[in-house]
Amino acid sequence: MKKKTNTIIFYIVAVVVILAFGVFGVIYFTPNAGVPSNAIVVVNGQPVYWTRELGFSYNQIIEYWKQRIPDLNEQYQQLIFNSFIQQVVEDKIFEQATLDYKIRVSNTRVNQKIKDSGMFYDEKGEFAFAKLSKDQQIYYFNKFKSDLSKEVLENDLSFGSVFVTNFELDKYYHITHDLYKFEYFYIPIDKVSDEELEKYYSSVKSNYEVMQAAHILVKDLETAQKIAIELKQDPNKFIEYVLKYSIDEGSKTTGGDLGIFDRKTMVKEFSDAAFKLTKAGEVSDPVKSEYGYHIIKCIKPPYIPTLNDPKTREKVLQDYTQINEAVLLDKAKANAQKVYDYYVKNDLKSIEKEFGFKPSKTGEFAYRQTIIDENNTSISEFSGANDVYDQLVILNIGAISKPIKLDKGFVVLKVLEKNKGTKELFEQKLTDVIRDVIGVFKYILSNDLKVFLQNKSKVVYPKNSPVNAKY
Repeated sequence: MKKKTNTIIFYIVAVVVILAFGVFGVIYFTPNAGVPSNAIVVVNGQPVYWTRELGFSYNQIIEYWKQRIPDLNEQYQQLIFNSFIQQVVEDKIFEQATLDYKIRVSNTRVNQKIKDSGMFYDEKGEFAFAKLSKDQQIYYFNKFKSDLSKEVLENDLSFGSVFVTNFELDKYYHITHDLYKFEYFYIPIDKVSDEELEKYYSSVKSNYEVMQAAHILVKDLETAQKIAIELKQDPNKFIEYVLKYSIDEGSKTTGGDLGIFDRKTMVKEFSDAAFKLTKAGEVSDPVKSEYGYHIIKCIKPPYIPTLNDPKTREKVLQDYTQINEAVLLDKAKANAQKVYDYYVKNDLKSIEKEFGFKPSKTGEFAYRQTIIDENNTSISEFSGANDVYDQLVILNIGAISKPIKLDKGFVVLKVLEKNKGTKELFEQKLTDVIRDVIGVFKYILSNDLKVFLQNKSKVVYPKNSPVNAKY
């Protein structure tokens, strides 16, 4: 039992450490010749040595874990130590980045940040930072300085280093404010012939068996048996008994009628009993389920619907599409390519003859706005169609796109109109355009920083580094 508990605790600690390692992914346990053997780690050529300050920080973490894991053995401590060193590596990388970008944080600002944090006040409300030990003061001062450096670094990249030209503003304005129209052919992935669907349905139609029934639900078996006996003598009292006895408030308003359902709609015990009823008006014996006891009355005996029923057809088509998704996707892609080949030749007759497609046209809309038809109605096929918007920006008037993948099909489009936003509107929208463009640059630059920290840092652990210890 004790061994099992230790194993669980080990995995808990391991998960915490793995999550910590996941930020940069720069831990390498391979020893490297030519680096200082007494260094814990070497970050971009700079060795990091064990110091009194690091020792203090690490001891705080160990004390934290000892309160939660009384038998904190060497195996756990190694995991915690490795996680601690990973944080040291990340702090060193940030420190180097602040130097590269010439970021400076004054001691005055650090001291003010410490005071503003509210962490170091005694019971009387007096600032008591000086009462901490020297090790504690150094630890917290360096921690706040590091945090401030990160803030300044990120803000400098995100705000201070953004320069926008008139060319960029003009380009962004036209992308977002020009108006577009296009003609298109939509090729759905689930385009299945009647013959294909009939063939599929004939082999699986028993799975779609349905029936219609009503029920009375009660809590105890004695009441259920009494109702069943009386109803078998006089089935016409069923609705009366529904209103008198049933605890299913949802079906009381319909006289207990549950509508048409298949075997999977209801709980198994109910379905098994209901589908054994073969005559309209037939009443079952009490059936126990997790909800109580049911007395079931058959309204329409089990039957297999035809594909002429719209709901059945929709369900069968959905199932068929899901099962044959890869095949249908390849087929739709091939058909879309054929449509494109005919389209560039302006051979619309062949498209209609082979696929039954006629071209459709959109109304006028702007970049990232809802794509509408000529009646100003949203076209559902183009919901969230980012690739369509991007193609409209690139293509000239009269150009035809190659097949573009959408959620449920492909589209081949021809640009009909690209109406330029006016100079007057540009001047009206200039403030918004500048704000949006800077926002885009901020996003790009802040992600560039993450890439810099993640991909341009070389971290080496010397052969004798305690990170490489094994238990």
